[in-house]
Amino acid sequence: MKATLLAHATVPVIYAASGNCHVYVDGAADLERAQAIVLNAKVQRPGVCNAAETLLVHASVAEAFLPRR
Repeated sequence: MKATLLAHATVPVIYAASGNCHVYVDGAADLERAQAIVLNAKVQRPGVCNAAETLLVHASVAEAFLPRR
């Protein structure tokens, strides 16, 4: 399927049929920006193949970051 997709695509294509997309929030991250990135990575279009599936948060900011809504 990948070869067919790439051979016939008329626009740039991200091919990721079997992967797991991770978002990592580092201990030095700006938590406001990280929240915006995390929400965009999953909520904007949750059904696409590059939507976030795993959220990894550094232990040093987990308590401050994970309760956010």
